[in-house]
Amino acid sequence: MAVFAYIYHQSFVVPQSFAVDMILDQILMNLTFEEQHALYMKLGQIFQDRLFGQS
Repeated sequence: MAVFAYIYHQSFVVPQSFAVDMILDQILMNLTFEEQHALYMKLGQIFQDRLFGQS
């Protein structure tokens, strides 16, 4: 019961904080070059949409 409570607390109650470096490392390790390129293009589109959406 204590193990379940600990895992539940760590997974759902405590806010997760991820550093940008850690996220980028995960991207480089787990995505192919094509997937990385698609992510890059999608992020660029999101930034463009936000830039023009605020004007």
